[in-house]
Amino acid sequence: MRNKTEFDSWQSISLALYMTLIGYGVMVGIPVISTAWSENLGFTAEQVGRVAGADMGGLSLGAVAAALIIARINRRYLVVVSALITIIANYLCTQYQNYEVVLWLRVLSGFGNGIYIGVAVAALGATIKPARAYNLMLFAFAFSQALEVRLFPQLSMNGIYWFFIGCVAFGLLFTHWIVPFRKEIDVEYNENQITIETNKSIPNYIIWMCMGAILFTYLSIGAYWVYIELASLSNGISDSWVSGVLFWSSLLTLIGCAFAAYFNNRYGLAKPLIGAQILMILIIGMLISGITNINLLISVFMFNFLWIFNDVFQMATVAILDKDGDMIFARLTGNVSTANNGGFIQIRTNFSFVDLINTNKDLKGVLLNTKGNGETYHIFIRTSEDRSYRDFYSATFTTNDNWEIVDLPFSKFKHRYSNRSLDGNDIRTFGIVAYGRNFYSDVSVSEISFYD
Repeated sequence: MRNKTEFDSWQSISLALYMTLIGYGVMVGIPVISTAWSENLGFTAEQVGRVAGADMGGLSLGAVAAALIIARINRRYLVVVSALITIIANYLCTQYQNYEVVLWLRVLSGFGNGIYIGVAVAALGATIKPARAYNLMLFAFAFSQALEVRLFPQLSMNGIYWFFIGCVAFGLLFTHWIVPFRKEIDVEYNENQITIETNKSIPNYIIWMCMGAILFTYLSIGAYWVYIELASLSNGISDSWVSGVLFWSSLLTLIGCAFAAYFNNRYGLAKPLIGAQILMILIIGMLISGITNINLLISVFMFNFLWIFNDVFQMATVAILDKDGDMIFARLTGNVSTANNGGFIQIRTNFSFVDLINTNKDLKGVLLNTKGNGETYHIFIRTSEDRSYRDFYSATFTTNDNWEIVDLPFSKFKHRYSNRSLDGNDIRTFGIVAYGRNFYSDVSVSEISFYD
């Protein structure tokens, strides 16, 4: 079970957001960085493409490596090692500027960045609502992209390298904010009242296929960004027009984030993702016949708007699949009848929060990861003051056919016979109950977390 006080803390989220901004800095700033490689180091267009591809390829390899080892290694160690790799590679780039050496150094820098990003993205994916966390990340991307488009042309090539060195080094000051391992909290279940099931409906290869799709998408995005400024200049587009388009289109990313949030709430993940992919193909294809001021404006603006959808929905999909693919959950099923003064069925377990009391924790509410058949269910909580089975605090929640987090503050719980407020630290039993009317119950719970 996930603990909201860990990955959902403002420290963890803030650092994860910062790390993704720095790690993806090369990708979002690649148009102006590519121009710097060409103008400051004299690389040809072909060499620029290979160097940029080396950076993106290294990033992809690092991200895959992070996915394979993150569950077994302290995440703080991973961040320190990956940061050192990135810092050393960028420093060496300031000392060696010949094409062959820079090519391999960018692979090394990208690899370090990939692990660095992988830890950050995993932390955001472990939050209560990963789609919301990724959307927040991309809001920040919009500002960082606009900053880089304005800042990097004012810097030398070495100045750009030192910018990234300084940013990565600064992030190391806050590694103690990183949650070292993802912890699971065990809850005792009454096996006579419920069934414990394992969901094997989503094979691991599906998750890896989704990760491969993300990799392919990033390679495609990288190819577009690498050449768009150089291609525009070679087609006679003025430098001022190109820089203006890149800057203002980066701000359009903010609108894309807002629309991504709206479409996610209204249409889920699949439909917006497919639609965005189709439109991106069309707006890239419109440049095949040649680049003009107008079609460059349309293409870059729409590209910045749409790639947000790809990132938000692809990352959120993998996060959800990864959590759902091998999930253990309790499932309560059966017919509820009011005949003969019946009826109810329930999941119930005992709790003891003595340790929390001793450490002055003040619990404020409970989180459930649940899905069901669209019916409304009850939570019954008893404390040490409730002597009879008829004495309890209660609140309700409604399910749907998708896994979702239900947040129930203890202020919503009402005592059956009194006006007492629920003291979360005094909980002794916790039950999920179907009762009160004739209906078929089908509700599953995979996670129960109490937060302060």
